[in-house]
Amino acid sequence: HYEQITSYGNVVSAAISPDAKQFAYIQENPGQESIWLVQLATQIRVQVIPPSDFSYRQISFSHDGNYIFFARHDENQPSDLYRIPTLEGPAIKLLDDIDGAFSLSADDRKVVFRRRNRITREDTLYIGDLESRQERTLVTSKGPDWIRAFSLSPDGKKVVFATGETDSSRQTIKISELDVETAQARLLVV
Repeated sequence: HYEQITSYGNVVSAAISPDAKQFAYIQENPGQESIWLVQLATQIRVQVIPPSDFSYRQISFSHDGNYIFFARHDENQPSDLYRIPTLEGPAIKLLDDIDGAFSLSADDRKVVFRRRNRITREDTLYIGDLESRQERTLVTSKGPDWIRAFSLSPDGKKVVFATGETDSSRQTIKISELDVETAQARLLVV
């Protein structure tokens, strides 16, 4: 059974809350983007962040559904990670200079994110503590084997990540599992 939730064709990214009672989405209008929250039972839409010149990369709910996490950036700038309450309140910057994608731990206290250094042609995965704002390197991969995707396990002990090249005829992707504590990786799929 499918149900149309929005009739807007300019949705950049969307996320559904863990209890499936609300969803948030990034809406793009000419030159500006905003964040909206919809309660599915009532179809009430609330603008969480008004239109601005920022570009948004990813949106996600906290595991309790009380916050929306998002990555946004200004033109030609790296993305920063923010959190905003779903009901009302200011957006709080949590981390600077993430590459847009992120994966939260089950308690929403830790986050895995990537930074790309185009000069050295390296992608690096980091884990950050959102309370202390401390971060540490997990793994680095040299181009053309860029880090394509990653996800933190629910227990926060492992990160699964994909590396590879899709821009040439080579098109190879490897999937590895990384132990967060020891930073030891093992290849799962070639």
